[in-house]
Amino acid sequence: MILFEKIKQLLLRSHTKFVPLHLEMRAAAGRAAAGPIAFIALAGPQIARRITRSAGVTLIASALTGSLLLTAADYAARHAFATQLPVGIMTVSIGGIYFLWLLVKEGRR
Repeated sequence: MILFEKIKQLLLRSHTKFVPLHLEMRAAAGRAAAGPIAFIALAGPQIARRITRSAGVTLIASALTGSLLLTAADYAARHAFATQLPVGIMTVSIGGIYFLWLLVKEGRR
């Protein structure tokens, strides 16, 4: 964190044109902290669309599906194996399996 603050001060003090770089660094740090859990944001609406069988995806269905996926991934990461796995590994596994199934299904059409 100290290194990040020193880089931030250096960039803001030296040139104001590096402000977008500062914002990109913050976005990258947030993405690194969240890890592959953000993969739920891709899989949740697609699964909700398939469940509700509607042309568009509703926000409530997407939010409920995403929260159920994350809860299931967290439970599986804690209890399915002898050692506790990071929840990101489970979310990538669930989402990856779903997207592979989706690709195979759409490829048959």
